[in-house]
Amino acid sequence: MVLIPANKRKQCLAALVLCACALMLCSCADPEMRVTFEIPEDYRDMVMSTSLQILKPPETEPFGCDDLAFGTVDSEVLRLSLLQEVRTPVKDEIPLVGIDRRLSKVLLARGLDEYGDPVVAACAAVGEVVGDMHVRMKGEPVAVVRLPGGNVLIEDENSEGGIRPVNL
Repeated sequence: MVLIPANKRKQCLAALVLCACALMLCSCADPEMRVTFEIPEDYRDMVMSTSLQILKPPETEPFGCDDLAFGTVDSEVLRLSLLQEVRTPVKDEIPLVGIDRRLSKVLLARGLDEYGDPVVAACAAVGEVVGDMHVRMKGEPVAVVRLPGGNVLIEDENSEGGIRPVNL
């Protein structure tokens, strides 16, 4: 049996408590979800910023990536489903904070032009995140509808006169 003086016992106990806390923190770390949004080479010059939306479809009106691609999700349902949106310049990492890892979610990434209009987009459905995960999203060109008969103008409060031409 080893006798430890009282003052040393307190130091040993404190060291053991710190070690136990450190082990608990290391073993309880949340899983990490990394998202990579790949913008096709042909569109990189047009993309000025990116947007990542994290959506939680309601159980009463579920939707997935195909529904988003074909525009069949009601705009109010989409608005209410938005958990977080992060916009950032193209080369920056997109920080994801405060997302409940237990929820199933839909990730919608968009490459935006200088006016904030989507040029490329990608979507991924993600279930519960139980371990570290890397979601790779490959951007695809956004469909553009050409209207017959000349220039198309859209409202834009940041442009001179409140409208701007759309380059189709």
